Formats: sequence, C-alpha cells, structure tokens
Amino acid sequence: MIRNKVDMRKKIYNATVILCTVGLCFADTLTIISLKIQGTTYGFKHAGVQTFLLFLGEYFNLVVFALPMAFSRKYRENHFKVLKKDAIENKQKLQFTKLWTALPCLLECLSSGMYFTALLLLPASISNMLQGAQIVATALFSKWINNNPILRHHFLGVSMATVGFFFVGLAGYRGAIGEGAETFDDLKYTTEGYIFGLFCIFGNLIFHSLQLNIEEKIMRVNAIPPQRIVGLEGMFGMIWMFGFIMILSFIPCPNEQLCRIGGYYEDIVVASRELVRSPGLIFWCLMTVLAIFFFNLFGMILIQRVNAVYKVFWDNTLSVFIWAAALAIGYEKFNPEHFSLQATGYVFLIIGNLTYNEVIRWRFWALDKDIFDYEERQERLSQLKQSKLQQRESAKADEIRKKSLTSGPTMEQGRKTTSGK
Repeated sequence: MIRNKVDMRKKIYNATVILCTVGLCFADTLTIISLKIQGTTYGFKHAGVQTFLLFLGEYFNLVVFALPMAFSRKYRENHFKVLKKDAIENKQKLQFTKLWTALPCLLECLSSGMYFTALLLLPASISNMLQGAQIVATALFSKWINNNPILRHHFLGVSMATVGFFFVGLAGYRGAIGEGAETFDDLKYTTEGYIFGLFCIFGNLIFHSLQLNIEEKIMRVNAIPPQRIVGLEGMFGMIWMFGFIMILSFIPCPNEQLCRIGGYYEDIVVASRELVRSPGLIFWCLMTVLAIFFFNLFGMILIQRVNAVYKVFWDNTLSVFIWAAALAIGYEKFNPEHFSLQATGYVFLIIGNLTYNEVIRWRFWALDKDIFDYEERQERLSQLKQSKLQQRESAKADEIRKKSLTSGPTMEQGRKTTSGK
C-alpha cells in the first residue's frame, strides 16, 4: 500500500506557488542569458568568480530579511510569534544549528563550478541532453533522503522528460553539425576536455540533487523562513568560494575553453581588471546577481511548499523559455529543419512535468492508481455505473409496462367478441 499520498493539485494550485513558479521562469531565464552574454560577448571565462557572484545574490536575501528585523521591534515580535505558531502546527524545531546550511551550500559550490566547467568543455546541446538526468537523480535522492514515494505516474513523467531532453539535445547537435562542422571533432572540443566535461556533468547531477533534497529535509524538520535559509547559504557560499578561488589561482590553465592558456584556472586579478575595463560586463554581472536573488528565493519557497522534485522539474522545463529568449535576442538562429525535433522534445518535457505533478492524469494501465483520490474516484465511478444500470433496468421495466398496456385491451376485446358469439 502506498503511504503519504498527497493532493498535489492542492499544493500547486495556490497563489504563492503559481507566482513563485512564474517568477522562477523569468529569473532563471535572465540568469542563463546574462551568463551566456558574459561568456560570448565579453569572453569572461571565470567560473569561480561567476559562482561567487551567484552566492552574493543569495546573500542579499539575508540582508533584506534582517533589515526590518533590526529596525522594527514590532515586526520582529510578530515574525517570531508566527514562526512559533507554524513550528507547533507542523511539529518542527524552532531552533537549529545554522551551520547545517553550510552543507547544501558546499554542494552548490561544487555543482555550480562543475556545471560552468561542463558548459565550456561540452557542446551546449550535449550538456542540455545530459542535464535531463537531473530529474531522475533528484527523484531517486528524494526517495532516499525525504522518503517521498516514487509512484507510477512519477515514472511516466520522468521518462517523458528524459525523452524530451534527448530530442532537444539531438536537435542542437544536428544544428551544430549543419553550421559547417562535418564531425564531432570539428566542433572545437578536445577528447580530454569532452571526457572531463562528462565527469563534471555527472558530478553536477549528484551534488545538485543532494543539495536540493537536503534543503527540503532541513525545511521539513526545522521552522525557518525560505529567505533566511537562502541568505545563510549565500553567506557560507561566499566563504567556501573564497577558499576554492584561492586554490584554483595556483592551478595552471588546462584548457583554452576554460581559461586563458598561460594563466591560471582562476585569476581574481585578471577578472577584476576585465570587470573594471568593461561597464557592459559589470551591468550583466549585476543582472546575474539580481536574477539569482529572486531565483533562489522562489526556488526555496517551492521546495518548502511542494518538494525538491517539483523545483528541479521546472528548472529543466525552463530550457523552453531560455531557447525562446536566445532566439529573441539573436544568440540562436531559428532552424526550420531542426525545429520539429526541438518542438517534439519540449512537448515531451512539458507533458512529463505536468504528468509528474498530477496536472495531467493518465487513466489507463492504472497509471492514476497511486493518486490520492483514486479510491474516491473509483467509488464515484462505481456509483455512476450502478446508477446507469438502474436507469437501464427502469427503462426496460417501463417498456414492458407500456407493451402490456397496449396489448391488454386487445386481448379483452377478443374475449368479448367470443362471448357475444
């Protein structure tokens, strides 16, 4: 018997979740586009500094959270009053060690660094295709860490999303080949870089999935506002990244796709010089900080109110919006030959998302059997069948009664005729 059946529609169909989902779409699109502009237009190859900027955007959530608490005693008292009430209702701990937030933050440092590295070492289509496994990894870790059940429709939704990523990646690869490259070797990616890029994608899948589910675990057990935990992760993240940047600044540049040959894997001095000399680059870095401020805040609220898998599903579904935005600003060209593949992939991706979150319910092969109201719907269906059966029997009885009424007088008339003779 399936435990912990939850009405996903009730969780999803409320104003906060809908607004945060829409906000997540816009914020993530702005994040990816701003990072893409930094790398392509300005040649800013500093994954460590860019990751530090991401954590800076997260840290500003703590500043915004703390300012009204510091200057208004009434606000502070009301906040803790509501927090205590929620902790009692949800059976959560009111106090917990803030150092716990350093763990998901460390995982985010590792996953972000690996993701940026993979983007530079692999074709975007390949990394996008492999990124589809993020949904699978998050769902598996969700079962292990948070004991969230993996149901029939979950399997179907994850499978459809994975197929969707395959089609999107295939379209991107064929598009790259069609732009003058005859083989994979012509795409300016080395074999060593390709292997290391695959390793980074795999590491990103593991670390990011662990991070999201640990965040969900922390917020299930402890009463902590989403904005506060995002800010704490940003604070610890900057500390972690400061150490990582110091280490990377002593490692020679291994690949021209990652950094400048002759320099180091990360060079804070060169990065600062490039920023100072380019106001446009500063603008897009600030856009990244602003987008991450909202992206992580909305994402944490969704993890708290729904779950980590819902958030990562939308993270990956956002590739539709990113693709549309890249077309709009001219960073990608519309290719009618490969559009059918891309469109097919995005359709599978969106339907998989809606299937997992029970917006679309498939009523065959018992795919909806694990949904919370299955027994209730089966009972209603049984009542409906019984009602139709009763109506059919009643109609038959009425028909027999009508026939008896029509045939009755004829027989009576026959008797009268016989007696008269």
